[in-house]
Amino acid sequence: MRTKKIRQIIKAFERSSLEHLEVTKGKMKISMQKPIGSDNFLSSQKSTNERFSSSESHWIHSPLVGTFYIKMTHESEPLITLGKHVKKDEVVCIIETMKVFNEIRSPLDGVITKIEIEDGCMVEYHQPIILISCDD
Repeated sequence: MRTKKIRQIIKAFERSSLEHLEVTKGKMKISMQKPIGSDNFLSSQKSTNERFSSSESHWIHSPLVGTFYIKMTHESEPLITLGKHVKKDEVVCIIETMKVFNEIRSPLDGVITKIEIEDGCMVEYHQPIILISCDD
C-alpha cells in the first residue's frame, strides 16, 4: 500500500465518526482506534468555542498520535512561547504522523500559560499539550 493511500485512510478516519478501523492488504495491516465515547475531533473543535468563558484556562489536546513540534522548521522561531498572546485559528504547534505534518490551531484568543510537551517528543491521542488562558 502506498504512503499516499495510507495518509488518505488516516485523514478519513480522523474526520469520521468511526471509533475503530482495520484495513488489511496482503501482509500489511493498519488498525486505528479512538477512545470509546470520544467525539469526532473536528466537530468537537467547532463546538468548543461555545463553551469558553473569559478568565478560564483550556487545554489543547493532541488530535492524534505523533511527534510534537513547536517550530515549523529547525531554523525557525518557535510558534508559541509562554506568555505569548495567540488568536483563534493561529497555528500553535505541528504534530507529525507518518511524514504528514498536521497544523494544530488555537480554538480561542488567549495567552499560552503552559506547554506540557517538549519539542520533538511523542504525543498520544487526546493528550493535553498546551494550556491557554482566555482573554478577558
